[in-house]
Amino acid sequence: MGLLKCEICNKKKMVTMSCTCGKILCLEHYAPAKHKCERILEKEYVPKACELEATGAFKKIQKI
Repeated sequence: MGLLKCEICNKKKMVTMSCTCGKILCLEHYAPAKHKCERILEKEYVPKACELEATGAFKKIQKI
């Protein structure tokens, strides 16, 4: 069993993980923000402030 290198720090590590973007990373750099994972970070959605505001426009439910 050979040691694999982390693509960020280029150190040979016993425990490495492969990300969904295809990079082989050590535990220190596995988090998407640590290695600037394009695949995961582009999926994150930040809602706008106007989408979070309560409108109070509720309608009554019709009885069946």
